[in-house]
Amino acid sequence: MRGVLVLTVLAGCGRVAFDSGERDAGSATDSSADARLCTFGACSTPAIVPGPVNSGDTDWSPTISGDTLVLVFESNRSGNADLYEAQRTTTAEPFGAPRALDTLNTGAVEGAAHLLADGLSMYFSTDRLATGRQVFKASRGSIAADWDPPSEVSSLRGIDISGPSVTADLQEMVYSYALPLEEDIGRAVLVGGEYVDQGPFPELNSSSLDGWPTISADGLTIYYESTRTGDYELYSATRPTRSAPFAPPELMSFTSPSFNEADPEISKDGQFLVFTSDGPVQPGNFNLYMVTRPCL
Repeated sequence: MRGVLVLTVLAGCGRVAFDSGERDAGSATDSSADARLCTFGACSTPAIVPGPVNSGDTDWSPTISGDTLVLVFESNRSGNADLYEAQRTTTAEPFGAPRALDTLNTGAVEGAAHLLADGLSMYFSTDRLATGRQVFKASRGSIAADWDPPSEVSSLRGIDISGPSVTADLQEMVYSYALPLEEDIGRAVLVGGEYVDQGPFPELNSSSLDGWPTISADGLTIYYESTRTGDYELYSATRPTRSAPFAPPELMSFTSPSFNEADPEISKDGQFLVFTSDGPVQPGNFNLYMVTRPCL
């Protein structure tokens, strides 16, 4: 773990210090820049993710690489919930046409992925096993290469979880528990090279659906969807240290009571949030949206 610092964030926009590097389990080197202190500006108005990414069908659960040049998401465009990937060469360009990740997709559900910073490894959810939704991990040798066949995170088998998101040092994973009438946010920690479930976050969960979390690189801010006010809306919460409980969650400033917002994913530097919404640009369809906030 390299220089993780304490952060304070204001309901979606604020002052933050973070380490945006992510390391593969067992690796001794980071894949990104040093930690730095940032004061965030105001969040932008939500906009459709640029490029021919959205299909007019259900497109959701986006995740992005550390340089925001690789986008992976879940889509029903083929008639099944599968993983797709789109890339771009610079942040000034739109994403290119997405391709189905055939080496990862099966006849089951694959989705809710989380890319590591270098875009060469990711965790995702699938119900291909008879034990409910499980977390798998996949890797590849380069951005241009196909993904290698995935392997199960077997230490979490049988818990029925989805939507994994990990901290930069890989020491903590957050996810959704599938419960009979709702979903809750839980976590696992890395012990002896394996993730061990630690149970739910009571301070984040309500009697409604609370799930599909994404955690900041340093593990001190969490973003997630909740139906506690009726529609799906996005919330964020912070904590001073990883051993401390999160403060009460706050509604993110750009959410709209007229639409559903869900499946958030924060970029490794905290300046770019992608999520799913059924409006306002294309009301009625769930598409991939984004907001940005500058580092002042």
